[in-house]
Amino acid sequence: MVAAGMTVGEAVAALTNSSDRLRRSLRLDRLSPISVEGESVKVSGMAGVIRLAPGIELDVAPKFLGFDFSGWREDLLAISNYTRRGSFIAQHVRAASGDTGDLASVIGRAFVDEFWKNSRKPLRLYRQRRWRGFELEGELDLDLISEQSADGFPQQAMVLDRRNPYNALIAAAADTLVADVRDATLRGQLLRVRAFLGAQAPYRGGSPRPVPPRHRPWADLVELSRIVASGADLTLHADRFEAPGFVIRTWEAWEQLVFRALRSRLGFERVRHHLPFNWGEREQKPLKVYPDVTILGDEAPRLLDAKYRTHFESGRRRIHRDDLMEAAAFMTAAGTERIVLLYPRPGDADLLPCGKTEVFDAVTVNPGHLVLAANVEVRGFSVRHAHRTFSAELAAAAERGFEVADLALGDKLN
Repeated sequence: MVAAGMTVGEAVAALTNSSDRLRRSLRLDRLSPISVEGESVKVSGMAGVIRLAPGIELDVAPKFLGFDFSGWREDLLAISNYTRRGSFIAQHVRAASGDTGDLASVIGRAFVDEFWKNSRKPLRLYRQRRWRGFELEGELDLDLISEQSADGFPQQAMVLDRRNPYNALIAAAADTLVADVRDATLRGQLLRVRAFLGAQAPYRGGSPRPVPPRHRPWADLVELSRIVASGADLTLHADRFEAPGFVIRTWEAWEQLVFRALRSRLGFERVRHHLPFNWGEREQKPLKVYPDVTILGDEAPRLLDAKYRTHFESGRRRIHRDDLMEAAAFMTAAGTERIVLLYPRPGDADLLPCGKTEVFDAVTVNPGHLVLAANVEVRGFSVRHAHRTFSAELAAAAERGFEVADLALGDKLN
């Protein structure tokens, strides 16, 4: 950033401001997504493409994709779309390399969510309305009173109306997204938004005045709509246009990716998300635990928990002690003797077929109670039909129980 012409103070201020904006966008309570310690910058819990300052953008690749993998942006967009956990940032960034159209779906979902979140307080402005009618609802328009008409008396009034430049801009963005998104369900949601807005004047380009303070919650959606309606690229063609920035909470997306992939393969009735189990009791009230994924069947339930953090011991990845204690609690509560902790395969490891799983650690916490840790290859998720391969591989491993014989550390446990 200093090499781009900023002072150190300006660079730190830009990073701090971006962190605050991301914290609000991702709804993080206290965690700062970007922190500055001396001359080092640490990014935690998120990935994506954001603008720090004019001409300066930050690419944050998740550790399970990594910068060395050329398709990491496309994979991240595909995962965002599949898990529905992507968030937009209402700012322009240069379009990254690639030809995927998933960014339109990510933006479309965020657009719909943001619209309905604020729809109970419609964006309406006062305007002078003129009409004719036999019921007197406004004041008679004296300038036209002499003109006879079969439609009624000429009237005028100052009314709060949804027909205004802001809604016209949002409607134009909705029309643009409808043409770009591929998912039929999402297109239907966008059309519903468009119908809710009703008839609007054509969008003529440019930016409307800042949103009035009473409508401040609409500001982000209006800015995103301006970017989309102004012709920003939604297909990520390399360096030809600009696109809205996007971010994703990595740990949350990973958990949703595991759950949705297994449910799509094994069925809704068998695969449950955060199914509660009674673990204990406090003051005569049950104390429950919630594994990320539970696979139900004729036997004891199979437990899987999506994890993101490991630690190294003697140069090898190991299950973190906190995760072991949590896994033991899950097994006790569910009455089962095995649990699998699923981690995304590191982006700096050898590339495997998408969805391929490998057990890399196994710990016996009680006699007969086993905690397994398995890597899952995520790279290549954006390739056509790769999501099906990912689901099939993961489901097959879950069905066979992630055999200890699959251990990738060597020929035997150490």
